[in-house]
Amino acid sequence: AGAGRLPLPLALDHVSMSFDNPTAGVSVPGHFFFVSPGQINVQVPWELAGLTSAQLKVRMQDTVSAVYNLNLNDYAPGIFFVPGGQTLGVVTHADYTVVTPSKPAHSGETVIVFATGVGPVDQPQVSGEAASGQTLANTKTTPTATVASQPAAVIFSGLAPFFVGLNQINLTLPAGLPSGMQPLVLTSNGIASNTVNIPIQ
Repeated sequence: AGAGRLPLPLALDHVSMSFDNPTAGVSVPGHFFFVSPGQINVQVPWELAGLTSAQLKVRMQDTVSAVYNLNLNDYAPGIFFVPGGQTLGVVTHADYTVVTPSKPAHSGETVIVFATGVGPVDQPQVSGEAASGQTLANTKTTPTATVASQPAAVIFSGLAPFFVGLNQINLTLPAGLPSGMQPLVLTSNGIASNTVNIPIQ
């Protein structure tokens, strides 16, 4: 089952989840994107910001899972992959068309990278609800980016409007990039993301 509306639901197909930190006195539910027999996609609640761990439990009807100790960090950048695109990152041109080998990016172009976990933002957010499309929420720490090991200028880093928990990073590609698949990495507060590929021409 998948969430068909916003805000994201607290349960899908009789599945719910809780995040607890007894020491901090925090107990909050998860908000669901998707559930299946082998996978759950859930937003880690904003209420856990600043904590280093939480106890996670999954409930399915009257059955409760064992407790899982989840490590947390305010900075855990991860760039999304194109489904079935092997290591191709979710990177778009300015018109939001995806950068692909048949429609590559060019040196000096400004592209949009979609990621998560880039860090706290400068406006309060509500778990399960989409980021505002009127007032942009900027990350408090601007990440750095490299393409083909060369620095790329980050001109915006924040929450993608109208999406839940999705970071948008607008960056200008460096001049003189070699053609072909080139590695892209984000680093936020000293923590590097996974490496994805971006096609360059």
